[in-house]
Amino acid sequence: MWDVDGAKLGTSLKGSEQCVPLSIAFNPDGQTIAAGCATHAAMIMMWNVRKGSELARPL
Repeated sequence: MWDVDGAKLGTSLKGSEQCVPLSIAFNPDGQTIAAGCATHAAMIMMWNVRKGSELARPL
């Protein structure tokens, strides 16, 4: 993710599988990001924004 305030690369999102995002959404509190992935049919991945660590795969 890009750090807009610092104009530099911020946190990288990590996961056990690659995700080519088709859509991305932030939780309103700014702590979680979710992506609908093109790599696997009907797969959604969620990450902790600050740590870049994978949180869940609801589908």
